[in-house]
Amino acid sequence: MDPQILEAVSAYLEEYPDEASRQALLDFEYTTRLELIEEIRRDQSRGSPEFEITRLQFCFLIRKSVSGLQVLVRLGRECSIFVVKMQLNSFRAVVDYYLGRGEVSQDASDRNDTQRKACLTLDDGACLMTGTPHPNVCQILPFTLCKKVTEDDYLGSVELVIEYCLGCPLSDDTRAALLCLTDKPRSYDRAWNLICLSPTLQDWWGRGYFAFKFLGAIPNDDGTSTAKLQFVWMPRVEHGQGRALEPISLNAQRDDHTRISANLTHHYGERSQSCLMGPDCPTCACTERVNAHNVYTHRPVKTGSVFQVTRLTGDIAKFQRMIEIQWTIICAAALSGRAQDIEAEEAQQATQDAAKTLELIEKLIL
Repeated sequence: MDPQILEAVSAYLEEYPDEASRQALLDFEYTTRLELIEEIRRDQSRGSPEFEITRLQFCFLIRKSVSGLQVLVRLGRECSIFVVKMQLNSFRAVVDYYLGRGEVSQDASDRNDTQRKACLTLDDGACLMTGTPHPNVCQILPFTLCKKVTEDDYLGSVELVIEYCLGCPLSDDTRAALLCLTDKPRSYDRAWNLICLSPTLQDWWGRGYFAFKFLGAIPNDDGTSTAKLQFVWMPRVEHGQGRALEPISLNAQRDDHTRISANLTHHYGERSQSCLMGPDCPTCACTERVNAHNVYTHRPVKTGSVFQVTRLTGDIAKFQRMIEIQWTIICAAALSGRAQDIEAEEAQQATQDAAKTLELIEKLIL
């Protein structure tokens, strides 16, 4: 047998990837959260009788902490229901700005090569997940989100969106760090806001196919700390384009057979074990094609896989917050189906642009 094949088989059998237990994306303290969301809807309906919570808003709210939802209820009753409505309406903009990475390009002159090289060094010049060399250095909180939020009169500032809209509490240091991201050109690139991924994985990450969950960090003796990130393939929701922005039935979310989690039958990176369509299922074919393998273990990257990332100890808290923001946004985008809507909208726009270009070429030729 080919020695390379023997070596690969040996590595596959002997090298077991670090894994952590998988947790459901929706089911923790579900009933309590749902009751609080119903209170928010009732309060909003008093000011706007036609008000309904959308699927996207629900997917953000159902994953908020119970205390965070209680704050929203109190805010609506003691301050203003319009303040709460502004937060609910901000969810779509945040997701669209985060996943619409191709709409705003970052000039090469705005890139901070020093910080990017620092990230490459800390990540050993390889993709975090696959170990392949020559990775792309990727922004966790992307340039597009930072730029568009600061230009949006409705949203105002990045730290305001993160703390009040997404419900991610910020320390003074982290708030100051977020201000740095939009302070001046080249400020978007910070080693604590960067991570190394292969070009393909960067593209899939930007489409919401997977997300990283922060598990913790341990300090080292050299001024660095090792953080653990759990990898999670996101679900692909087949419910028709545009439904993420449509009202959701909260009553249906009380029934195990009709709630959102009942439809999470397909995930990227694997073939569904609960699909009823059989081997010819187009969604299974789509999700199976999205996969990655580690070059050292020759094993597929699965949900639950844990990867280690080294960052300066002084930057770990900021790195943690960036990962948590990413986790919050991608989970809501994927669970609601908004991630797929954005992907479909961009594909449609690309087709239209190509048709216009072809039409222009034909006119020039004729």
